[in-house]
Amino acid sequence: MSTLGRFWQIGLVCAIAMGCSTTTANSGGTVDATSDSGQDSGLTDTAQNDIGGCVDDGFGGCSGLDGDGKDATGPSDAISGTDATGGTDATSADTGSSTCPPALKDKTLGQHAKTCTQDSDCAYGLCQKGGFLTGYDDAIGYCTKDCGCSDPASQCSKDNAGGKEFICGFELSKSGGNPKAGATPQKRCSLHCLTDADCAAWNSNMPHCINSTNYVSSAGVCGFDPLK
Repeated sequence: MSTLGRFWQIGLVCAIAMGCSTTTANSGGTVDATSDSGQDSGLTDTAQNDIGGCVDDGFGGCSGLDGDGKDATGPSDAISGTDATGGTDATSADTGSSTCPPALKDKTLGQHAKTCTQDSDCAYGLCQKGGFLTGYDDAIGYCTKDCGCSDPASQCSKDNAGGKEFICGFELSKSGGNPKAGATPQKRCSLHCLTDADCAAWNSNMPHCINSTNYVSSAGVCGFDPLK
């Protein structure tokens, strides 16, 4: 073979070799692609980690569910902790003495306008401390019942006995000139009287027969008038 022919053959072999090399490089590229695929897998794993992080970081649905569950518990606790219910009970207890209709507890206990120190001293379980019949002197306690109810049980005359007559005393309202009156003026039973002596004999702490004062409107009830 001539020298030129040999060069040509060598060039062809080199070309083929280069082609093989290119093929091998491509194969390497395939390896790279596989490596890339591994990287992609890695990213997927990272994404999975991110989803897991979602729970911890408070982002995404998973965390939201957890958060909502906790929030739901929070309001629940607040409702159960509505010790305002307790507060309501307390308010109810405070106004229980004026609950309509009044209930007779023990008729042998203190009658209306008799002195007392606690509710258990009184026939109707109400020892009124101060109020309009005492000129708002809280040092004076007397047995009575709320006669402002529409129920017949609130009528003071139901308790008449032994020649004693009981009637309802009315607290003057603010519009009537009584600055100490509440939003709803009270009505309380007391002994009906004609003179101070009638009252002094019944209860020395409420020795005045009151027809009308700065605080009371009545047809003669026993009480304490600070102006006398």
